[in-house]
Amino acid sequence: MGSEPLFGYLQLAGGDPVVLVLVATLGNWLGGLTTYSLGFLGRWKTLTKYFRVDEAKAEKWRGIIAQRGPWFALLCWVPVVGDLIALALGLVRANTFQVAMFMLVGKFLRYLMMAAIISQSMGV
Repeated sequence: MGSEPLFGYLQLAGGDPVVLVLVATLGNWLGGLTTYSLGFLGRWKTLTKYFRVDEAKAEKWRGIIAQRGPWFALLCWVPVVGDLIALALGLVRANTFQVAMFMLVGKFLRYLMMAAIISQSMGV
């Protein structure tokens, strides 16, 4: 289960949206950085060998991710796919500082939008 249901519940129960956004962003960001780090420690050969990923497809995506690099980190908030993006960014050794900053912005905007939508639905 993702963080969205808990975030929504806590906000609907009267939690401070600012605190919720900051804490959820920090926790989700640290999780994303952990996934990036695991990718950084890994190798593409392991991915293709043990996870039965087609080597041609893996090489194609490796080129795309390496070319656009840290911009992909803005999408690390997307459920399921976000963790794969973070892992791939680590595998291609994308710039750690840039990845961290773009990932932080993407995750912050996700929770900011959630808080705004929930506040508006509550009439606040």
